[in-house]
Amino acid sequence: MTNIHNAQTTNTPNGSSPLGGTRGGLKVGILGAAGYTGGELIRLLLNHPEVEIVFANSESNAGNLFSDVHEGLLGETEQCFTAEMPFDKVDVVFFCFGHGKSEAFLKEHSIPANVKIIDLAQDFRIKGNHDYVYGLPEIHREEIAKCQHLANPGCFATCIQLGLLPLAQAGLLTKDIAVNAITGSTGAGQKPGATTHFSWRNNNLSVYKLFTHQHLHEICQTLNELKPATAPHVVDTLDEGFEAEGITVDFIPYRGDFARGIFCTEVVTLEKQTLIAPSDSPKGEGNRPDGNTSPLGEDGKGLEGLLGGSFSSSFVRLKGQTTVGQILKISGNEATVVFGQITTNVKLSRLEPAEAPKKEKNVAATFVSVQTRDDIRKTTINFKEQLDVRGMRGDEAVQAVTYFIDDALVARASRVKILHGTGTGALKTVIRQYLNTMPPVADFYDEDIRFGGAGITIVELV
Repeated sequence: MTNIHNAQTTNTPNGSSPLGGTRGGLKVGILGAAGYTGGELIRLLLNHPEVEIVFANSESNAGNLFSDVHEGLLGETEQCFTAEMPFDKVDVVFFCFGHGKSEAFLKEHSIPANVKIIDLAQDFRIKGNHDYVYGLPEIHREEIAKCQHLANPGCFATCIQLGLLPLAQAGLLTKDIAVNAITGSTGAGQKPGATTHFSWRNNNLSVYKLFTHQHLHEICQTLNELKPATAPHVVDTLDEGFEAEGITVDFIPYRGDFARGIFCTEVVTLEKQTLIAPSDSPKGEGNRPDGNTSPLGEDGKGLEGLLGGSFSSSFVRLKGQTTVGQILKISGNEATVVFGQITTNVKLSRLEPAEAPKKEKNVAATFVSVQTRDDIRKTTINFKEQLDVRGMRGDEAVQAVTYFIDDALVARASRVKILHGTGTGALKTVIRQYLNTMPPVADFYDEDIRFGGAGITIVELV
């Protein structure tokens, strides 16, 4: 690859964005904006409170509304595609081209040295004669914050690496790795092909690029970068003339009969029973692949490494709470905990050790009035699992969410929705900041794009 860009990054003034934008917002340009990645990028940026899309280039769709091509954006914006590329008016430009086209574009076009580039294709993911940083924040967070040019990781590569990186860093990858992963049809891009037609893809599962998928290059590169010097080399079997001394990633990709997402299974053989403590993984989140039938081992002390406490039982409580629960099992960075009659999954980072509750020999019966029972029954019967706060002020929305979550707990709901819309994102931010302080809230996230996406927050309750 040719050294197309080698601009030096300068310190930005106070109040500026890490990407170079000012207090008025980061100004963004998008190339290849009519494709699937372009549409998803537009959706994310439209809902970002500190970003302004200056232009979205598509020569074939110039003058058409974004929503004419990306129908999920209907009602979000009246902005149109353009054939223009005013690079002097933006802080950063995204390349949403097909693979191989980014490098070719840069050879034919000049982009100002102060404009940052984020390439979503694979052209600059492999180290070479260029200054692009591989954009996986789990390992390159500091470099990403400072870089001028960034190469976004591949879809399969991201999914596979996030499962393997903690093991690589701990030096536990000593034998060949088996990976099976299924991808949705949108992974093939927008251009129709023989294997993307609905009639071919529906009710069908097929293998492609057996052991030769191009994402193996970046997967092997990252694993070798992160592993200790004493661990075996991860062999990139796609390199010409490679030597088979080391371990391999045996990757079988599949085409799935669905549109979006990746389902990945990774099989790793460990030399011995191993407990990975939180400090051993790149993100500080531990796993427990030691094969014990009990998540805590025979004496329950196995949880010490995960929670950092000193105790000899499986009893825990949510941090800052008094109710004591008991762990049934641990899976990855989550635990299945029983609190009274409620069984729920909780992130390990939210738990702390607790003493076993004392059993009372004589417990007085609790009297609940008829009125209270009737109120509870009415709340349960009438409870709706969706709250609409659109149009409310921030304080009004917070109050409404408080009552809503209280009613949800009475009705024993485990999952509810809050409809806040997208707009500037301010109302969503206020609500999520408040949800983060509520002990009954276990997790929250965007609704599926098909059912409202970023305009709806799904709330999981303890």
